[in-house]
Amino acid sequence: MKRVDSDALGIVTKALGLTGRGAAITEFLDAQLDQTLDVLPLVRRGRTQAGTEGIFTGVLQNVHGAANSLTTSVNPYNIATGRIAPYPDPVPAQFDIWLLAAVVRQNSGTGTLSAVLDFQSNVQGWGVDDSGVAVVATLTQPLAFWDAVAVEGITFGLRNGARGPYARLGIRLPRFGDPVLTFRSTSSAVATFSCQVVLGVFPVSLGQDGLA
Repeated sequence: MKRVDSDALGIVTKALGLTGRGAAITEFLDAQLDQTLDVLPLVRRGRTQAGTEGIFTGVLQNVHGAANSLTTSVNPYNIATGRIAPYPDPVPAQFDIWLLAAVVRQNSGTGTLSAVLDFQSNVQGWGVDDSGVAVVATLTQPLAFWDAVAVEGITFGLRNGARGPYARLGIRLPRFGDPVLTFRSTSSAVATFSCQVVLGVFPVSLGQDGLA
């Protein structure tokens, strides 16, 4: 029998929503081999927002009135405009947001499409250039790019011409550092483009299952 005397299990209380005073000593049993049930996937689903399974979609829409370039941005942890219940606002500290996937639809118009979904947050940990000089910068990270459209009942964007419409991402969005998702599109004429993102809102530290 060994004792756990670190803070390795400290986040369990937040992840599982535990209350009450815990034991003074936590012990690690290493004298026998047991068969166990991994309850984390069950807890992850069971601890989602009431009435949901933790999966939401969000829409960033650019309405081009002419040949031009437009952007739409949002902080998914704090939706100022356009929130639809039961999506939480703000997202409680007990939950992480995972950006699972994204697609683009052409709702109307005839313009050609060039569009990117990108992410930015102020969480830089280090930076250096080819001369060994420190670099401090808040950089926008492109996540997916669409540069053509196809029509099959609906009009939808294609990634890099022939890679299909669906961008699988599966990244956790940090809460801190003012996280911002931005949809940028350029149209050659009047058109409306919508980027639909698939989000997973799951208990902290328990991962996601939207891409499993």
